[in-house]
Amino acid sequence: MSSKPQCHDTGGSYPPEPTSGPFDVIKEQLENIKDSDTTSTAASPSHHAQLDLATGSNNHEHEPQDQEWSDDWTVENILHTQQERHQEILQEIRAANAEDRIVLNEAMGQNISTNLGEGFQHIMEFLTNWVKQFTQHHLVNKVATLEEQLNLANQTNQQLGEEFKEMRSKYRVTRTKLDKALCERDEQRRLADGGALADSTKSTDDAVVDKWKILGYNIRTLAHSLAKSPPSQRLDQIAVARLTWISQSYRKEIQDRDYRESLLEGYLWVMVNDKVFDAGTRLWGGPGMADLKTIQNNIISNPEDAQKHRQICQQAARWLAQGSGILNQLWGCESGGARALANIETKRLMPFLSAQNSNSDRAQKVSDEIRVIVECAVELDQIFMCSKALFQIHWKDHGQDHSKRQRYNSSIMEAVGYETELSSESIVKMVISPFLYKAGNADGQNYESSMLLIKADVVCD
Repeated sequence: MSSKPQCHDTGGSYPPEPTSGPFDVIKEQLENIKDSDTTSTAASPSHHAQLDLATGSNNHEHEPQDQEWSDDWTVENILHTQQERHQEILQEIRAANAEDRIVLNEAMGQNISTNLGEGFQHIMEFLTNWVKQFTQHHLVNKVATLEEQLNLANQTNQQLGEEFKEMRSKYRVTRTKLDKALCERDEQRRLADGGALADSTKSTDDAVVDKWKILGYNIRTLAHSLAKSPPSQRLDQIAVARLTWISQSYRKEIQDRDYRESLLEGYLWVMVNDKVFDAGTRLWGGPGMADLKTIQNNIISNPEDAQKHRQICQQAARWLAQGSGILNQLWGCESGGARALANIETKRLMPFLSAQNSNSDRAQKVSDEIRVIVECAVELDQIFMCSKALFQIHWKDHGQDHSKRQRYNSSIMEAVGYETELSSESIVKMVISPFLYKAGNADGQNYESSMLLIKADVVCD
């Protein structure tokens, strides 16, 4: 059984067809290979020259040996030679491929870097544009939201304004009703308390003190005007009694310029107390005012009753205040009463005017000044009577023995004249203005306690 031999690559030539003998065939193939090698060598001497240049050896030195070996080549040698050539070719291909891969990798790296840079730039541009668009869209939405909120706030404000107007209108109506209801309640309360055609007025302590000071100033002014010289005529009994009330030794003191003015000032205060504050003269409130003053004086003169019968005293004080208010509204001030009293008192003071070569004008001026004093005292008396507080006028210090001469008390007295240094042992020579006390308050309470409002003006030795 014959087999066809395989063909091997021997540098581009192919062996001849096999012969009948296997050995002869192989030998013939070897010769052909040798011939082809010779031909190849002759045809491409440059190749051997290149090999010589590359290897640095002389191929001619090995040529006889190669020729000698070619005679002994076998199939294994041929296969081995072909494998070596194939390996060289593969190595050359691999080297070329490696260089190509390096170049390709460099090109691809550069391309990738370029593409990545451009891509990143495109991404940044995209993000920037997207942020701008998103921001603009967000601002537009926010502006729209704020406009909506503003419109809602305006509507709410308008609604609240209308509600406020309505509530203010209701408040005014309710306040009117409340004021009316309070007035009705107060009226019913006054009727339940025994009733009140008139209500007592509340005056502060400062108002009383201010009015008292005005009265004292007017009295001092007139006393200073009358005290320029001693009286040239005898005084009537009432004038003498008033001066005696001020000082037992008035006859001596009235001749002294320093004491004369104080005596006349005390004289005018006694006149005001007798004719206005006491029930001596009908100047205001009609005929019933004197009786009310008498009742009030009796209540004031018995402080023990105020402590024992507190509730009754409160009711009595309220009744007196309301009664005085009623009488004041019914009769008011007597027409011409103050002027008539001023004329009478001017005549009593004529001895002081005669000494000054007085005339009718001088007497009229004194009469006008007395009238002003009386009118001021009437206003003060109206405050006293129409208040629920009880005002008390005293000429003596109740803390001292009245059978002895009074001594100076700085807590309740104001010394307007003195000869020696003041002390608690100083003797009071004359009281020229009274003390003013107040019991209770304007609300009709605390009648068991009293306080000093005005100190007495005194002259000491």
